[in-house]
Amino acid sequence: MAKHRTIAVVIDLEWTYQHHHGIYQGIQEFARQNKHWNCFLSPWLDGTDLSEKRLAGRPIDGIVARATSQMAADAKRRKIPIVNVQMGAPVPNVSVVQPDRFAVGQIAAEHLVARGFRRFAYLGFRACMCTKTQLQGFRQTLANYDLKSSAMITGHNFSSDPDKWKQFVDSMGRVIRSWDAPVGVNVTIDLLGRYFIEVCQRHGLRVPEDVAVVGTQNEQVLCLQGDPTMTSIDLGYPRVGYRAAALLDQMMDGLAPPSEPILVEPKELIARQSTDALAVDDPLVAKALEFISQHSHEPIDVEDIAKGVATTRRTLERRFESTLQRGVGQEITRMRIERVKRQLVETNTPLKILVGESGFTDEKQMSRTFARLTGVTPGAYRNKRRK
Repeated sequence: MAKHRTIAVVIDLEWTYQHHHGIYQGIQEFARQNKHWNCFLSPWLDGTDLSEKRLAGRPIDGIVARATSQMAADAKRRKIPIVNVQMGAPVPNVSVVQPDRFAVGQIAAEHLVARGFRRFAYLGFRACMCTKTQLQGFRQTLANYDLKSSAMITGHNFSSDPDKWKQFVDSMGRVIRSWDAPVGVNVTIDLLGRYFIEVCQRHGLRVPEDVAVVGTQNEQVLCLQGDPTMTSIDLGYPRVGYRAAALLDQMMDGLAPPSEPILVEPKELIARQSTDALAVDDPLVAKALEFISQHSHEPIDVEDIAKGVATTRRTLERRFESTLQRGVGQEITRMRIERVKRQLVETNTPLKILVGESGFTDEKQMSRTFARLTGVTPGAYRNKRRK
């Protein structure tokens, strides 16, 4: 039988963001599967806690924490293994488990390139390791297509008082006014992404037609409650917490701490309205895409779209094939499926109701088309993304 262990989980859960709650969820999942773990949550842990062995009257056997240098030094003196889950804040000689931010930048770039964008920008924080690493992944991926990205950098305290907020809005406005739209933008966290969308709209830019935005972290309130809803990359924080707990368990068994950070692959990109557009140079095709986006939930066909943009069916189909290498009907179907995907993840709407809200004629047609294009049934898609 495994020896019972007392684990200090040092995470401040007053912060509502996923990088706190999600990591805690993953740690607790490991503890449930390994009954010899007894976890005690504390927002702080200092030398006094360690020396007096105050956790449930037992010595602390290991620590998973958003670690500080002082905490690490106290743990080292008492030979207590510690794993750091602080994002972008490495502590020397302390093992760290964190999301692979380089891969996040790669995923964002691939998503925007696939939607036809050829001009790009990245918005992040000054002196931030997460921003630096994610920007590297973003730029390196774009370079594979002979494309480049500018960078917009702000301080972490950009919204801390009225003056700093005005400076942020003004500086973003100057950059935005210099752009030749459309532009695809990746943002280092969703909060900054939501504010950025608001600034774009203040300056008359449409999201996603003029500016497409990919956030990071998939914070539900920030991504779902604004208009438009925001595409974001789920970093899989519960998996980060679980992996950190597993590493700590191995270290308490005598495994030498890894010399390099353990990087956890992002879970997935969840596409929403902020990137629900295709960047094209042909004005007729661009107008048709906007028409499809606005009416794809209705029983429209190619003739309806041609009439809506004042052209002939033949001209429209020829321009679509030339610009997008696919037909108008295929684009109608693609946008309908994207609408169904969002509804499956964001709502509890039954499939039979989704049919009427997505433009398909019946549930069988919708399910068959969905499975053909995604490889899974609508029900399986919903279940997987809600785990």
